[in-house]
Amino acid sequence: MRDPQELIDTIGRCAAAAGLSWALTGLAAAWRLTHFAMFRLVTVYVRERPPDEWLSEMSFREEPRGANLWVVRPVDDGVFEGAAVADGFPCVHPMQIYLDLKSHPERAAEAAGQLRTRLLPSRTS
Repeated sequence: MRDPQELIDTIGRCAAAAGLSWALTGLAAAWRLTHFAMFRLVTVYVRERPPDEWLSEMSFREEPRGANLWVVRPVDDGVFEGAAVADGFPCVHPMQIYLDLKSHPERAAEAAGQLRTRLLPSRTS
């Protein structure tokens, strides 16, 4: 899918049908929280391996280049700590999004800066 919002809607619909636990991170989650920097890449954490039917229903296919969906199954469920619904979709905690943006392409550095400024309190000691 070319439209990231359509892709997120499809992920949500298909995940619900499959009983899959998931949450957005990266640029898609940063957009949900700040509405800064449109994006093409959607990154989603899943608690368990998605069923093949879930991937098929989304017309998912592995490609060496040009990916617009990263499905990540973390080694540790800690990435889901503090996850909450933002703008209608589950997103990991803003700190996790910020950390994940450090390894994302596109306008990730700018999005991380906006997320930090708007949602992550600064600490002075």
